[in-house]
Amino acid sequence: MNKTHRIAFLLSLVPLAALGLASERLQPAVEQAQTRSPAAAAAAPARTSPVRGLVLARPFTLAEPYVSDWRLERPSVRSGWLLVLEVDPQYVEPHQAAMPVLLLGGETVECVNFGIDSGKVIAIVPSALDERGEPQLDLAASPVWFGAPELPERVDAAWIAGERSRARPVDVATFTAEEIAAARTRAGATLQAPNRVELDRQAALLILEHSPHEHELAERMLVPQLK
Repeated sequence: MNKTHRIAFLLSLVPLAALGLASERLQPAVEQAQTRSPAAAAAAPARTSPVRGLVLARPFTLAEPYVSDWRLERPSVRSGWLLVLEVDPQYVEPHQAAMPVLLLGGETVECVNFGIDSGKVIAIVPSALDERGEPQLDLAASPVWFGAPELPERVDAAWIAGERSRARPVDVATFTAEEIAAARTRAGATLQAPNRVELDRQAALLILEHSPHEHELAERMLVPQLK
């Protein structure tokens, strides 16, 4: 079971009564996300790959970096992409064992939710920034595909390179300029957040908007952390 799946499982054990402590503070954000209808996606080419399209793409920067458990190298992450991807649901169906690893360019894609019913996955992809303050990971030039089943914390650069060499062309997607432009417009300005906690809160709002059947996971992510 990978890190996100373990977190989702543990969160499911939180008594629902505990959520009531913060319900009044959470309700405005929950209602806003649930009632905001996603903008119509830009026309995407017909794809044979399990990754069907790019719905939203928002750069993010963090004042306080975090250590990613989704790579064997455990890199420090301060910036990257917050994405909403449309995928074939059978590739994200929860399992107790290793699942297919979603990859973008040379990076592991951290899937915040499952998206089994919606086919929409909210994803975090680390990337350093260029001199313009944009993620160096170029969405137009980066293939996206599902690698073999594995635990993300065991994935390193060599593993990703090997999976890329073995991937069939029909299983690999690249995003069009039109898709990326529409996804950027839909996302709004770069997210400038203090830490990973706020990044997760923004991801939770995207879950409510694009994968509302997973609202319990999102609402738990939105519960203010007690210090």
